[in-house]
Amino acid sequence: MAYIYLRIGTDPTAWVLDNAEPDTVASQLSQATGPVVLPVAGPLQGNLVVSPSAAATISVQRPSPGHGLFPSHIALPRFPVLYLASPTGPTPDAPGYLLAPGTDLAAQEQGIIAAMSGRTLLSVQLADIPGGVVLLNGATLDFAVLAQVHG
Repeated sequence: MAYIYLRIGTDPTAWVLDNAEPDTVASQLSQATGPVVLPVAGPLQGNLVVSPSAAATISVQRPSPGHGLFPSHIALPRFPVLYLASPTGPTPDAPGYLLAPGTDLAAQEQGIIAAMSGRTLLSVQLADIPGGVVLLNGATLDFAVLAQVHG
C-alpha cells in the first residue's frame, strides 16, 4: 500500500496520505484555486483542509526507507477534534481542540472551506471550555484537520 507524507509550514506533523502519489498531490495543490480536502490516515484520522495560497510551504514526499507506516501515530480520539498548526503537532494528551460530541464534521469542514475561500472569520464552538470558541481567520489559515469520531 503506497502512502506519502504531507507537511505544512512550520508544523512538525507528517500527515499520512494513503494510496497517494507525491506528483499527483503536488499537482492538485499547485493547481488549486481554493481550499483542498485530503483524507489523512495519521497521526489523526480524518480530513485535512489546506489552503495552498495561505501556506508558506507544503512538502509532499515518500517516506524514507525503513520508516514505519504511521510515525508518531496516536490513539484515535473518542470525540471530534479540530487540529490547527502547533509547535509540537498532535499528541495523545493534546490532539487538538475538543469539539462537542455529535459535532457535524462535514458541516464544520464546509464552514472552514467557506472561511478560507471567502477570507472571512469562522467561530468554532469548543467542548472543553464552557462557552469557549476558537476564531479561525480564513485569510491566513493554512490548514485544519477535523478528526473522525471513533468509539
